[in-house]
Amino acid sequence: MRREIICLANSRKKSGRCIAGIDVETGEWIRPINSSGGALSLNQIAYKNGSLPEKLDIISIPLLKHQPSYYQPENFIIGNGNWIKEGSFAFSKLSNLTQSKNLLLFNNRDSVSKDELEEINFNKRYSLILIQPENVTFEKVDRSRFSDPPQIRAKFTYGNYNYNLSITDDSIESQFEECDYGNYRLNNNIYFTISLASPFSENNRHYKLIAAVII
Repeated sequence: MRREIICLANSRKKSGRCIAGIDVETGEWIRPINSSGGALSLNQIAYKNGSLPEKLDIISIPLLKHQPSYYQPENFIIGNGNWIKEGSFAFSKLSNLTQSKNLLLFNNRDSVSKDELEEINFNKRYSLILIQPENVTFEKVDRSRFSDPPQIRAKFTYGNYNYNLSITDDSIESQFEECDYGNYRLNNNIYFTISLASPFSENNRHYKLIAAVII
């Protein structure tokens, strides 16, 4: 089967890419994954001409079957065949795809425990959401004491709560390569795709990540 999605995330995930988007017909979120349940390679997501999907592309994707996990119910294993760009979605219409919730991914913290998730009815679980945040400040954080590269985070307001989440959208990370450490405000109209990550081995918590910044 093929499904057409509006690409709302194309972010780094270890050695691969994490793609996610909303089905143009059903409005459902879809996260294509490989047969092992992991991230996709560049070869797997490339169009026939070798170019790669970009945010807001409308993509026809071959899918083999629905393969939900307890924390990512939107997962689908990809099938054989080329990914096809069918068009582009207008930035001006993104507000039609946002969701308004009081809490971002079940609580007002930066992560969710496995126990918390398992207490929620499976049909009400989700791991992807497009939001229009308020009071956004980007921060470039020095992580050299951990022998890690700099980290880009975003502090913002959603609903009645403040959040501070890591960004895995490398197209945004690259914009801060030459910037000093510190905080940066943007006055642009901004959208975030928030994703729930796999459990962190040290504490078995699922961290919330900004998988896409759409400006």
